[in-house]
Amino acid sequence: MTRLTTTSRSGRHVLGKRLGVLALFAAFAGWLIFVVFSIATEDDGSESSPQQLAEAVQRELRKGDTDALQKRFTDDTAGEKYAETFLGKLKDVPGDRIAVRVVRDALRVDVVGTPSCTAWTLVEADKGHWKLDAAPPAPGSGC
Repeated sequence: MTRLTTTSRSGRHVLGKRLGVLALFAAFAGWLIFVVFSIATEDDGSESSPQQLAEAVQRELRKGDTDALQKRFTDDTAGEKYAETFLGKLKDVPGDRIAVRVVRDALRVDVVGTPSCTAWTLVEADKGHWKLDAAPPAPGSGC
């Protein structure tokens, strides 16, 4: 006697293909959402005010964090190793002797107790997002 089933072998095969295509589509959509979210939430190194930028730069200088400091500069003004080179010059300076403050349209970095200082121009990269320009600031704003 032959048993009757409601599903044939070819029907199961087609269903399996459809589920496979659906699974691939879902995996691709998940990957795409992950990439878009990662790009949208990536830290670009900007801060919402010059004062917050000064505080962040001071923390990074004191910790010697080259990657975080490098992100604070606009892409077209600082070379890839700018922060690393700058922090290399401060390697023997105790962190508590590094002072960062906003002076007009610039961020000024002083080594307390010495005549050493550096200044960078403050730039509003996007509305409400402040970064640094590695070019020297206008006279009267820097050192």
